[in-house]
Amino acid sequence: MVYRILFIVFSVLHAFGQSPVLWKSSSQLNNAKHDLTLTFEAEIAPGWHLYSQHLKADGPVPTHFDFSKCPASISLIGLPQEFGLVREFVPAFGDTLMIFNTHARFVQHATFIEAKSFSFDV
Repeated sequence: MVYRILFIVFSVLHAFGQSPVLWKSSSQLNNAKHDLTLTFEAEIAPGWHLYSQHLKADGPVPTHFDFSKCPASISLIGLPQEFGLVREFVPAFGDTLMIFNTHARFVQHATFIEAKSFSFDV
């Protein structure tokens, strides 16, 4: 019995140590039009998934980007666009939801005042 409990505890601890989603980001600058495109890509481990940004309030926690630390020289245009969504029934919520299974891509469009190097956490 003790071994079974230890096995469960170590299994849970191992699960918390995993990184089920690996994120990459990139930016594309068009100086002539002062356009900026920020791209965020997620590789999702088997058995895991991300939810859309646009879900009902009584469902799971949606994917969210916090641009509050974005430099003042950058103005965001709308919300990030989502690519790679599938509609799937999720038994845990008893509902059909928009989710990402293996790969997700989010594209945020923006304009900038001056072209200079920047970085910020999202």
